Amino acid sequence: MLAVDAIQKELRATDLLARLGGDEFGLLLPETDIENAVKIVERIRLGIGALEPRFAGKQYGFTVSIGVSAWQPDESAIAPALARADRALYEAKENGRDRVVAIA
Repeated sequence: MLAVDAIQKELRATDLLARLGGDEFGLLLPETDIENAVKIVERIRLGIGALEPRFAGKQYGFTVSIGVSAWQPDESAIAPALARADRALYEAKENGRDRVVAIA
């Protein structure tokens, strides 16, 4: 199983997975509050962590750091929510990686 399979396994038909650049991806989870979004991405984090890919006879493991935010009703654009998610991602990385951090 690939990492993308572990992600898509947790998503609904209405959810959107997109590559933002480099090794950063974004998920859009319509009609999902931040508490449930954290539950979803925590399952994704655990699913990716359970992968044990092999390459050239060696076994490897994955970890993933995830930043979560919510698009607030008073925001006319998604940019502020993405900025909060990015801050949360960097907080996850700074605090040991392989974790989920949410900033509402």
